[in-house]
Amino acid sequence: MRGFADWVRGVALTLGAPGLYLVAFLDSSFLSLPEITDLLVVWMVTRNHDALAFYVIAATLGSLTGCLLMYFIGRNSAR
Repeated sequence: MRGFADWVRGVALTLGAPGLYLVAFLDSSFLSLPEITDLLVVWMVTRNHDALAFYVIAATLGSLTGCLLMYFIGRNSAR
């Protein structure tokens, strides 16, 4: 699992905010990546203070989208 977490971190850091969105989406939907999103936000903000709001919004929207996906899957399977 450690190798996968390192790969995810590398992808997120390479892609920037879209990568952060992707990690937050995966964390809130199909994969459990505990604390990786939080650590990535902190890491990315320390490297680029001006993009703080952009990174936080990307992580929030990714998490929200992942949660909504799981909600709609659960809702449709209950019918």
